[in-house]
This record gives sequence, structure tokens and C-alpha cells, in this order.
Amino acid sequence: MPTVKLIIQEKHVWVYGRNRRIDALIDQVTMFQPKGFEWSEKYKEGEWDGFVHLYKQKMGTFPIGLLEDVQLMLQIKDIPLETVDHRIFQKFRSVKMAFDVTLRPYQVEAVCRALDMKRCVIQLPCGTGKTICGLSLIASVKSPAVFYVHKKELLYQTKEKMEEMFKTKIGQVGDGKIKLRPITVAMIQTAKRLPKELFTNFSLAIFDECHHLSAETFYDIAKETKAEYIIGLSATIRREDGKEMLIKAGAGPICYSASTTDLIRKGYLATPHIHCMKVKPITFGRRDKWADVYRKAIVNNTDRNNLIAAKAVELSLHGKVYIHVKQIAHGKRLVNIINKKILKGVPDRQAVFLHGKDKTSTRKDTLNDFKTGELRILVSTLLGEGVDVPRMYALVLASGGLSGTFVRQVFGRLLRLSDHGVVHFWDIWDRCKYLLDHWMARVDYYQSEEAFVLDKEIQDIRL
Repeated sequence: MPTVKLIIQEKHVWVYGRNRRIDALIDQVTMFQPKGFEWSEKYKEGEWDGFVHLYKQKMGTFPIGLLEDVQLMLQIKDIPLETVDHRIFQKFRSVKMAFDVTLRPYQVEAVCRALDMKRCVIQLPCGTGKTICGLSLIASVKSPAVFYVHKKELLYQTKEKMEEMFKTKIGQVGDGKIKLRPITVAMIQTAKRLPKELFTNFSLAIFDECHHLSAETFYDIAKETKAEYIIGLSATIRREDGKEMLIKAGAGPICYSASTTDLIRKGYLATPHIHCMKVKPITFGRRDKWADVYRKAIVNNTDRNNLIAAKAVELSLHGKVYIHVKQIAHGKRLVNIINKKILKGVPDRQAVFLHGKDKTSTRKDTLNDFKTGELRILVSTLLGEGVDVPRMYALVLASGGLSGTFVRQVFGRLLRLSDHGVVHFWDIWDRCKYLLDHWMARVDYYQSEEAFVLDKEIQDIRL
């Protein structure tokens, strides 16, 4: 049997010595079905098989990030294989920077593996220092690096942290500014609109929170970069749309992974106690849409909002409480109930609502008040935006309608170690169309983490 050659070029892997069987095997491990494919008109009309094929058979190429999967498939089938790397990477002068941070053992292992593999994803729960791993990679490579983020808030938050730790000026691409420096933080949405030639002079490209990025945008930029090191940072590359293969295709396989339970047991995260509040069932008709259900069952649900507000005030007697909402109208309603009905006449304990449209200065001042404990109850939309919310005693997930994937991100903010070795998480058991399914998805996550302490009601739910 002739040897199959996999030739690694600048952007793709080329397959030589292939035949129909080889093409079929490679296609098998480089295709995926996105969620909702069955609703596509092309699929319904038989013009599409429902799969996204990343192996381009006419050219005989596939993304570099899937090389390991292709090699494994061919090896399993006992097909003679030779891999040749024809890439030549640009050499850069060493970048002067300071970096005096002691990493935790798991962070050291993650960074070492990433440096060895060069193209991969570090998968760590939120709150366990993925960003510090990224900064350590930059300090280790000592070459020009671009750090991609997906939110304006993260742009400034990361830039500030880098300037503090590296003791040098950091470039910025995003929020109306394009200033490239040897170390640059870039909003990926802005970078996508700019000529790709602007980003060729970097040895290292890091994609922060890569699970939050549009999979297509991430893949398009990652496959075009000429950097020697391409590293993704993620809490989980699992995606609700089923497109996680695009992340792997762009960055490569997971090089290091640790679960929330592992890091709780090792003492790096607080132990969460998960509680639930049951609300009255609401009946909806077949024609009721998601927006109508959400507005009636969550935003304008007086009984539900009163329960949440009362519980938040009770918890605030023991520590700082964060209430997460998804809509501005809902946040304002909850703050109004807390301040005007429950805490009426107690101005020094009033709750504050903070959202994405607030001025940066307002956000900074409010979060600082929450950090110092001057503000005891914060109602906000900001957990979904990657904002570094100060440590808290309890978190109430008032937003509902969220799957287990998002809740994994939420927990990172809650579980950071502080004065509280134990923290409290309150979820709402919504019992109506759509929302009940989302509640069950979250329960599936709670039950999957052995270190979580669950209310008996949550323990007894059978999925």
C-alpha cells in the first residue's frame, strides 16, 4: 500500500497519495452537523447532506488544527503515513517585558503543554486563571503577541492587566482605536474587518474565551494567521450550535483540561451549595413565542420577582449578593422591588442595577463599591459579558432561560476563593414552556459535578 503524505503548509494540510478510501476516511473525521441543519431549505430539498465538510476533496486539503484526528484515523486503519512540516516561521527580536507571577501547579502544566504543542486549547473553568496562563505564554515566548478578546469591556480589562504585569505599553485594536505594538490586545470583531496583513508580525496569537466567539469568525482568523503559536483559552469548547469543530480546526486539540470538581477538591475554588426556588406553573398556548413566554414568566412575573428579591435581601445579611438578569427591564424591576418594597427606609443597603450601556466610569465605581462591600446587592447583566465581577457570597440566577453551558461560565465568577470557603448559588425552578427544559439542562450540569452540594430537591430530579 502506498504511503499517504500529509504536507503541512502555511494554512492547510495537503494530502498526497490519496484515493477514494483515503478521502472518505479523512472526510469522516473532519465534518460535523450544526444544530438546526434539518431546517435548512437546501437540506430539505436534498441539495445538502446536513454536514459541514472541512476537508476540501477537490484540493485535498484540511485545516491544520484537525491534523491529529486525521493522523489517528489513518493509523487505526493501518495506512502507511508520513507527515512533513513545510512551514517556515518568521523570526522576531525578543520583546522586553516584566512578568513576576507565581503560577499554580495546574497552570504551569497547562502552559508547558501549550508551548510544546504550539497549536491547541487550554480548557479551564472560569475563575481559575486562564488569562494568567495566556500572559505567561506571552512572557515565555518573549516574541510579539496578539491577544484576541470578544468584548469591549474585556479589551480594556485585559490591556490594563497586561500593562500592570508586563510594565510596558500595550497596543489596542478596537473601540475606534488601531494602535499596534509588540504586545497588542485586539477585539476579534474589529480585527476581522481589517486587512489580515496587519496581523502577520506576531509570533503568538491567543484567543481568549474562544467558546464565546462566533465559531466562523474564530476559524476565519485562526486559519489565516501566520503565527507559530496559536492558543485558545476556554472554559469549555462545547457549543450550543454544535460548531465546536471549527474551534478545534482553527486552534487545534485540547492540550490541558481540568474540571470544576477537580479544582474545588484541590482547594483552588470555593465549594458551592446549589439551592432552588420553585415558582408557580404557568400555562402557555402552542402559538406563544419565546419572547412572550420570557416576558410573562420571568420579566413581569410578580410572584417570581418577589421571591428573588426577598431571598437576595436575606442573603445580603451574610455577604455580597449578585443577581444575574438578561434584560434591562427585568433588572430595573427587581431593584425597584428590593429598594422600594423590602428595603424602604434603609438607604445604606439599597441595591444597584448595572448593565452594558452604563458608562465605563459608572461600571468601575459600582463594581468597586461591590468589591469593598459598601454595596451589598448588585443586579446586573454583566456576567454574560466577561466582566471581572468581584468575589461574592451568593449568586441568584434570576435570568432563567440559560443552558448548562452558560452556567459553567457563571460559576467561575462565584467560585473564586475569598473569605467564603462555601458560596451559595440560587436557581429558579421555572415550570412552563421552554423554561422548564432550560432548568433541566442546568440541573444536568449541577448533578454532573461531584463536588457540588445540592439541595435534596435537585438531587432527586431524574433526567
